[in-house]
Amino acid sequence: MFLTKTKNELKGYYYYDKYKKNINLNGFIDESMHFTLNEYNNSEIIGTFQGELNIVGGELFSGTWSNTDRSKILDFLIYEPDIDNS
Repeated sequence: MFLTKTKNELKGYYYYDKYKKNINLNGFIDESMHFTLNEYNNSEIIGTFQGELNIVGGELFSGTWSNTDRSKILDFLIYEPDIDNS
């Protein structure tokens, strides 16, 4: 997953291995670090990540993902691993 943050706006993508393509993401994060990211296929929303960013001890996104009709809801956890450049 690749995300950029400008003020309270989040933009980026993640690679969906099953379909061998990038899925575009667009959303926002509030002052309490809660976020909503919509997944897009062209201009159609196909899913939503909702959760919270915890930056204590490293960046960690956690929450739920759901499809548009909420018939599928899954927990997720995304973290930025430590990189040792020594």
